[in-house]
Amino acid sequence: MASLEEHREPRLDWWSPLGEAHRCYWLVATERDLICELCQDQADGTWRLVRELD
Repeated sequence: MASLEEHREPRLDWWSPLGEAHRCYWLVATERDLICELCQDQADGTWRLVRELD
């Protein structure tokens, strides 16, 4: 089972020409010791893998 290591919701409106960009980020550790950072765009609900750490 994966475990949640960190959750953050930074304000990203300072750089966006379209205005506020609300995203949630999660740092997740898997059973095989892979650490992944995931991001969910709150405007459209899409998810993406931001990076993998080893």
